[in-house]
Amino acid sequence: MITQFTRRLLKTGEYALVPLAELAEITGVPRSTLRRAAGDGRLEAHKVGGVWYATQVAVEQARQRKDMRRVHE
Repeated sequence: MITQFTRRLLKTGEYALVPLAELAEITGVPRSTLRRAAGDGRLEAHKVGGVWYATQVAVEQARQRKDMRRVHE
């Protein structure tokens, strides 16, 4: 479920850091794929307090580089 906080962040621009669980819902990429890509460096993401965060732009860039193709097509 996309929180109200995330909705506000997304309205401010595509460069807002969003939890991967919510990015999965927004982008249609499975959360497990995003977490794996973040963990091995294929997705530019930041881990804070055990939660991974990334931007919608970072997900799209990884898709364009086909960095997530191996797991998600």
